[in-house]
Amino acid sequence: LFVRVGPREAAAGTRGRDALGGIAKRAPVDAVLFVAAAVAAVALPGTAGFGGEVMLLHGIFVGLASSAGATTAVVVTALAGASLIFGAGYVLRATQRLLYGSQPTEASKRITEISPAEGTAVGLLLAGSLLLGLVPGLITGPSSQGARALGEAALIERNARAVERAAAAPDVAILEEATDDR
Repeated sequence: LFVRVGPREAAAGTRGRDALGGIAKRAPVDAVLFVAAAVAAVALPGTAGFGGEVMLLHGIFVGLASSAGATTAVVVTALAGASLIFGAGYVLRATQRLLYGSQPTEASKRITEISPAEGTAVGLLLAGSLLLGLVPGLITGPSSQGARALGEAALIERNARAVERAAAAPDVAILEEATDDR
């Protein structure tokens, strides 16, 4: 998204969204790429960021449910999800105003269609985002073994510390914590 915003601001000589309305009529290919970049930026389903958002919400819920309780986990996860939705709405609304908004101004008339080289670069970035969104195993597959090993190492370390504490001050609760598989 930022790859497209910078050149537009430079060409128009302004950063004001209201001064840049109606760009889609002058640069339709650029507009399509800009909308696709906005969709990828807000991590809608099918893009690389969507899996991250799902894992973030899942992590918030699981982490809070085990420590603060189910009610707190539901409320905080709902607030986090709402912030993602409102953020997506803001970006998509701003994109609509920028591309299809008011009548073209003098500033927006200075913006020209994307060059073939820039279009290729942006297209490749978007293709990568879509590929990783549709086939996340390309990233998660190779990294899952390393993540699993790190998780097992952390569990072993946690259990070792619990055993040391139990040896120093025998307590049934500490011994039970050492054998907990969570």
